[in-house]
Amino acid sequence: MNQIQLLPIKPKQKRSLERYEKILDAVEEILNIKNSDITMIEIAKISGLKRSSLYKYFPSIESIYIGLTERHLHKFSALLSQNIKTGLSSDIFWYLGIFIDVFSIYLGNNKSLVITLKKCDSYDRNVQTLNTSSFATELIKLLNKKNLNFIEDKVSFTAKISIGVLIDEFMNKGHLKPKNISETKKASYSYLSTP
Repeated sequence: MNQIQLLPIKPKQKRSLERYEKILDAVEEILNIKNSDITMIEIAKISGLKRSSLYKYFPSIESIYIGLTERHLHKFSALLSQNIKTGLSSDIFWYLGIFIDVFSIYLGNNKSLVITLKKCDSYDRNVQTLNTSSFATELIKLLNKKNLNFIEDKVSFTAKISIGVLIDEFMNKGHLKPKNISETKKASYSYLSTP
């Protein structure tokens, strides 16, 4: 699959943008109920739009998952930024803890994100798409704005692993327990502490 087929075509006009969002709303509704693969037929039925309208914005099922990931990434980024902006700490562990907490809460409130990220993470790595790494990148961007001293690759890797662990735990049990979150933090802090 080439990159063009993977990327959604986000419109600029208000009416078209409303249709685009309506399609993503339908996908989330389906994923919150179904917990498995989706089809264009199902999306058309739930959204009330014709399949030709779906393909206008989303050339493939993969592009729908990427569009949904983009939506979640923007929401998550705003939430993370809001929770980190008041932080005056220079302790990287504090920021990583906030990241894990915010991601855990966001994940618990957005069941469709679990399936969406699993799908996007399975796409060809040679094609630039949004996936779990994109969420870790948001943490790195915010930390750079704080002018903190940290090893970017190490923090990024730690954030990606933390996300993966939380997603797997959520998929296996359908929710996250506080114990899962605290164990994820402990493992992350332990890794960051190593030279």
